[in-house]
Amino acid sequence: MVLTKMEGRGQTLRSRPFSLKTWLNARVTILSNQLTNSLEEFYSKKFDLNHTGWRILSQLGEFAPMSAKELGERIATDQIQISRACSRLYDQGLILRDEDPEDRRKLRLKLSAKGQRVYHEIVPVGQQIEHDVFSVLSPEELRLFEGSLDKIERRVRDLAKGGSTS
Repeated sequence: MVLTKMEGRGQTLRSRPFSLKTWLNARVTILSNQLTNSLEEFYSKKFDLNHTGWRILSQLGEFAPMSAKELGERIATDQIQISRACSRLYDQGLILRDEDPEDRRKLRLKLSAKGQRVYHEIVPVGQQIEHDVFSVLSPEELRLFEGSLDKIERRVRDLAKGGSTS
């Protein structure tokens, strides 16, 4: 993926010399990892969860029931990691599996009562971290940031489907 122009800066991304300090892909990845790690410190100690397990719980807490394939697509994680994490969550008693009545080859996943309790305990911590991090932005900056994220997410999805990279 090559973006050709940075809005409002009058310079193309391609014309900048490469540096990990300014490469946007690296900066977004590092920021994502830092945000994930700040929440993982809480849920790994208290609930013995890793970030994939938490992401699965958060998706099931909001969108259950769903298949492992749907989970992988929603959290952009490969099926092997999803399968391992779901097995672990099942063994911990945090999720339930049942047959999909429309396709008996598929399993539907949802939170158990214990999983719901864990989900409801972790969500406020995540919300507090989000508040602490993003409170440095004004309401207008936050709106622009969210709009930019939406636009970038759409572009990445389009590129993944075979869209043009120029």
